Amino acid sequence: RYMEKRNKQEGVLLDLEPGESVEVFKQLLKPGNTASGLCELQTLTGKVICTLLAGNKDLGGESNFFMHKRLPNMFRGGVFKTTMVEDTVSFNTSQSEKLFRLGGNPKVIDEVSGDFLKGNYGLMYKITVYLDNRQNKKSRLLDLVMIPAGGMVRGNMQINDMLYETKLLQSKKDEGLIKRIELFPNEFRRMTIETMPQPGSYYPVNLLIREVNK
Repeated sequence: RYMEKRNKQEGVLLDLEPGESVEVFKQLLKPGNTASGLCELQTLTGKVICTLLAGNKDLGGESNFFMHKRLPNMFRGGVFKTTMVEDTVSFNTSQSEKLFRLGGNPKVIDEVSGDFLKGNYGLMYKITVYLDNRQNKKSRLLDLVMIPAGGMVRGNMQINDMLYETKLLQSKKDEGLIKRIELFPNEFRRMTIETMPQPGSYYPVNLLIREVNK
């Protein structure tokens, strides 16, 4: 639903006076429980803003920043200026496959503590893929697949304004087809992939562009 609303640019307009604060949402937790999710805030002028996710001990969290005393670093809130990781990938006639990773290095750094955000959770990924078949007089059939690199994962991706979802992938031996692509003779195509980690998914993950053996 988040990806659908983001694609349609649906949201709530917040009007804040200088120095004013507002509670956007509240999640009540029992002691020992955890919660995770994404909240994207944009200014109408396009300026970058910082957001802070914090657990309140009065509402069930362990402290202002820790929501699980056994794994504090994993569930610690923080301030991150980077909200989107962008990269480019090229695939040409001479290649039969191309592997690239989401959730790896470089990792995003918390502005307060200086700690790395493990797995780069809570971020949007925008990958521009260039598919080059200009030196080939034959069509090529390609598969774009997701392969777990850290654990169980499900993929939800927006590719050129269309939404695609994989099955639930259980292990590194599993893989999920995202999209099958036909490249025509002498074609050059640009493909934009936007995605984010789904709740309960373990990052990093690998994406693989692979030629289909006919």
